[in-house]
Amino acid sequence: MNNTFDAIVNPVVTKNTPDPGDAAILVSSTSDLKPLARGLEADGDLDMRKLFMSHHYIGTCGSARVSLVGPIMGAPYAVALLDTLVAWGVKQVLFLGWCGSVSSQVAIGDIIVPDLAFIDEGTSRHYGTENESVQCPPGRLTDLVVASLERTGGTCRRGAVWTTDAIYRETKQQVRRFQAKSALAVEMEVSALFSAARFRGVEISCLLVTSDRLHDMRWQPGFRDSRFTTGRQQAVNAILNVLPQLQGLMDG
Repeated sequence: MNNTFDAIVNPVVTKNTPDPGDAAILVSSTSDLKPLARGLEADGDLDMRKLFMSHHYIGTCGSARVSLVGPIMGAPYAVALLDTLVAWGVKQVLFLGWCGSVSSQVAIGDIIVPDLAFIDEGTSRHYGTENESVQCPPGRLTDLVVASLERTGGTCRRGAVWTTDAIYRETKQQVRRFQAKSALAVEMEVSALFSAARFRGVEISCLLVTSDRLHDMRWQPGFRDSRFTTGRQQAVNAILNVLPQLQGLMDG
């Protein structure tokens, strides 16, 4: 770990702290948490406890011990979970969330794997990120995720997203501002997760499924669209398929 936990208040680690494994999956929606839990349970026993306001499952996928945590909403809460899991021993983080497209090229159900996030949230600056954007920390995890998506029949777009604290302040002016920066979509966690993962020295990769569209300054919800259901299932399958490779990634 590149940065120690040197704040006045840090995650609690005791003799009763569970072993979370090297990898953790953070999931924004309960409806995506359930199929991931079923996927882990198929490989053996699945232990469930509470972590803050979320469910924390610990199971295995292949030979890899894995944590699964959700639901999650917003940058501060997502990073508090990441910090806790890293203090407990997690070295790789996968995040599955939803997003609203601000690009006309992104349709309902499309999967975005961000490699850059524009910061419009208040958490990143506490983790040493003072710029207007933050890149995904280096590592091979994102390449594995993209390859897994392709093997399981899904496709993805790689590019920039806009992370906001205020979903009800996605104004026309804001949308145009981030369209001009070539953002593909808007969501609530990625830039903070990138900043915290970089600060803590862990790998991270994020998958976002497009749930709605804002690109033409009108809100077009797609939560009941079959393409959204398909995209979410493809993202879940990709995560479950990449998990057995993570032990080899750490060893390599």
